[in-house]
Amino acid sequence: MSSNVPNRTTVAEQQMSLPEARGDGPLVTALIPTRNRVRLLRRAIRSVQAQSELRIQIHICDNASTDGTFDFVTRLAEGDARLRAYRNASDIGAFANFQSALATVRTPYFSILSDDDVISPCLYERALDAFSRNPRAAVFFSDVVHVGDGNRVFKRPLQRWSAGQYAAPSGLELMTNLGRPEWTGAVFRTDRSLSHGALLETLRLHADVEFTLRIAAREEILIDCVPGAVFNVSTSHRAPYRFSDLKHGCAALAQEVGTWTSIPSSLAERVIKAHYDELACNLHGRYLAYCLANMPEEAALVADHMRHACRLGLAMRSFLLATSRLAHYRPTSALLSKAQELRRRFRRRQLPTFDARYCLETGVPTGLLTAWRL
Repeated sequence: MSSNVPNRTTVAEQQMSLPEARGDGPLVTALIPTRNRVRLLRRAIRSVQAQSELRIQIHICDNASTDGTFDFVTRLAEGDARLRAYRNASDIGAFANFQSALATVRTPYFSILSDDDVISPCLYERALDAFSRNPRAAVFFSDVVHVGDGNRVFKRPLQRWSAGQYAAPSGLELMTNLGRPEWTGAVFRTDRSLSHGALLETLRLHADVEFTLRIAAREEILIDCVPGAVFNVSTSHRAPYRFSDLKHGCAALAQEVGTWTSIPSSLAERVIKAHYDELACNLHGRYLAYCLANMPEEAALVADHMRHACRLGLAMRSFLLATSRLAHYRPTSALLSKAQELRRRFRRRQLPTFDARYCLETGVPTGLLTAWRL
């Protein structure tokens, strides 16, 4: 096992070693960047090991964890030859760790999975079958089930889409109207998806968004409305990032999309607007996350931004006013309980929990439920 971050390679160099051309070896690489979350990482790895498609590799890119992550992965790899461990000598940051993970890809296809998310056992099989029928496609998007605290489901980005293939830039245009697919449930064709470049460092928090939008602007995409992954947004798992980073990333993404000459300027404007609208819809969740993480200054910035920059409905304004004092006081258990209750009232409708009944009613593979509970 190598203990160092592998050197980055060009797409051309990667393609010279793709096993698809030789007719042997693995077809899909699962990339799992991680740092200091060994308990959650265990579940993510198991969801990949449970794939019905066996021609896979699993690359764990450990960003200098101090909780025994690398030792755990090394021991796990002794019993599974498909698993490879990479470790950074020092903390290089989440973005650089994702970049170094991409540099390890030597297979025709790859996916990127955060260490607290899971994929369904049939994701790679469905993706490879779709690619075999659509050889010009660059990426396969399955739906992603967003699950929060208490296994409560509150979002599925592809619910308004129809399954099928979408040529460029029609797939991008539909993303502005129907919702943007997410890379947690995606499988990328290495040569086509990386031919337009890797992640952009200037975008940081929005690098994954720009990466998928950039591909849809230039390449054919495949949509599969069957959920293929679970995206975990539990407040106990995800550390909030600074609001200034969020705003900077939005501005950088808008600037980048504005330079794309492969699409009409009117479409670029709609893509940018859709992204900002999505941000506005998610800000109340970000606000509460800052409160829960004892970050009152960040919560105050979000509240002020929402009050002055967003078109808010009455329910959203009421939610902000009712919880505004959380932005000025150190959160206590009583205040947090009140904020959570107010947020539940704000949503106003009961959402399903991620259980066997939900799988049956929505067509989510039951194996996905098993992976989620590992």
